[in-house]
Amino acid sequence: MMQPIDSLTLVLVAGIGCLWLASHLRLPALILLLASGIVLGPVTHLLVPAEQFGDLLMPVVKLSVAIILFEGGLNLHFHELPGSGRAIRRLAILGIPWAWLMGSAATHYIGGVAWPVATLFGAIIVVTGPTVILPLLRHARLKQKPAALLKWEGIVNDPLGAVLAVLVFQWILHGSTDVSQVFYDLGSLSLAGATGALTGYLAGRAFRSGLVGEHLKGPLLIAIVPALYV
Repeated sequence: MMQPIDSLTLVLVAGIGCLWLASHLRLPALILLLASGIVLGPVTHLLVPAEQFGDLLMPVVKLSVAIILFEGGLNLHFHELPGSGRAIRRLAILGIPWAWLMGSAATHYIGGVAWPVATLFGAIIVVTGPTVILPLLRHARLKQKPAALLKWEGIVNDPLGAVLAVLVFQWILHGSTDVSQVFYDLGSLSLAGATGALTGYLAGRAFRSGLVGEHLKGPLLIAIVPALYV
């Protein structure tokens, strides 16, 4: 069995290789990333994360998600909001529950899956995320407004969809969802968003004022992301 450091190195090499190959083949990187994951995992069993990483698996996954969302957020620009703000709010407020209901119904009636599992699957698939949307947008070459709309939707809906999936999973396990837990999750999400926004504002001020040298900006951002996550 491969050691954790070897497994992590293989993941990084395979991921970067897929991104490079996709750029030359003019294909969405997601296609090659999925294919390589299937080959390295279920097909060849070179990567068996649960065995190779053990208790470190979930912290590594969570930290990776934080970095992915941060990198995706760097592609967001507030000057895009005036033309797409209303549509983004509709996608977040109305789109998530509608996609959840339709996804759950399709999974149950078409896939023949029991309602509890179907509702959980429906909650999971409402999350698009930057790893899906951004590679597709690079190749779709949409006009500026729909591209900005999809980009913002992928980033904004990601944490909201994750909270929905957690609540549905709790309901399946315990037969009900604790109302206090719902408010706790929403409060945690709001606090995390406010903390991230404040930290980003302060970091931007520090960069513009020259308080942080050019050679330290990258390392500082790399340190901020896991610090905020923890």
